[in-house]
Amino acid sequence: MPLRSLPSLISLLCLLVSGAAQAQTLDAATRAATEQAALATLAQHYVLPERLVDLPRRLDAQRARLDAASDGPAYAQTLGQLLAELTQDRHVRMAYSPAPLPAQLAATAPSAAEERRRNRFINQGVMKVERLPGNLGYLDLRAFTDKGDAAPKLAAAMTLLADTEALIIDLRHNGGGRPETVAYLSSFFFKERTHLNDMVWRTPRGEERDAFHTEPVALHYDRPVWLLISARSFSAAEGFAYNLQQLRRVQIAGQPSGGGAHPGGMHRIGTHFSLFVPSGRSVNPKTETNWEGVGVQPDLLLPPTDDALRVVQLRLLEAQKTQTQDPRLLRGLEARIQELQAAAPTS
Repeated sequence: MPLRSLPSLISLLCLLVSGAAQAQTLDAATRAATEQAALATLAQHYVLPERLVDLPRRLDAQRARLDAASDGPAYAQTLGQLLAELTQDRHVRMAYSPAPLPAQLAATAPSAAEERRRNRFINQGVMKVERLPGNLGYLDLRAFTDKGDAAPKLAAAMTLLADTEALIIDLRHNGGGRPETVAYLSSFFFKERTHLNDMVWRTPRGEERDAFHTEPVALHYDRPVWLLISARSFSAAEGFAYNLQQLRRVQIAGQPSGGGAHPGGMHRIGTHFSLFVPSGRSVNPKTETNWEGVGVQPDLLLPPTDDALRVVQLRLLEAQKTQTQDPRLLRGLEARIQELQAAAPTS
């Protein structure tokens, strides 16, 4: 490109950037219409209407925070955060689209083909399947994807881990997914058909309930199971942990999970704004409640500075050592225990 063209190009870019900034600037009418649409959408669809009492006044009391957000993306983030705080629901969130949204917001969701492509890219959430020293099984699971695609992967993982002495399932980076897939993986840990949880939905016809049970699978894993969770564990990952914890089938180590038990969907509330509104809630048949807002609480609470995988391995191997008579196996266990002890954080 000739150097003499650069000033013209720079001027054009400056105009484009300036135009984009102006396009994002929100006037008072747009703000008011967006807020009214958000409140109306919550009133129509939100799963816990009692949390919406006096919401317009409570939102207006935060006017300074809303006014400080000058452009579309910042305004969407601020309004979404406020609505999440005021409803005490982390699933509530807003999104901003630079391009006008279609009248039917479903058109903006990933197509079935695109979702399958994404799930294939992450191997249906199965990040790692490993046999650790001491014959401990380890499954690093990052998502609960569509059951039809995930089931063969999960069944293969469980087959590989079937003969281990204990199993560790790592959910520390699992942001959730499909409840049907949660029920499928849970099925490997129960002989009898077991009621796991219900999903209760708010609909125009009133409340509707979907029940989730275990189902027949190829093998039954009857040895100890530990789950690892963190603040990043969310939604369906929390449901898996909470349900199995209440059924006393697992022990859990790590930090409290994210605290999201309310699924839902996106709603168009303006030309450039959409709002995720939870319209369902998980209900456990034993507790008759869920983990919303508080998270799943670990049986073994650990600081984030310590590695839950290290700690759980250490516990399992120390228990295994007390039941082992073979001198060769004992030497291997003792060596591994020493390695794990040496890896403990120093402060």
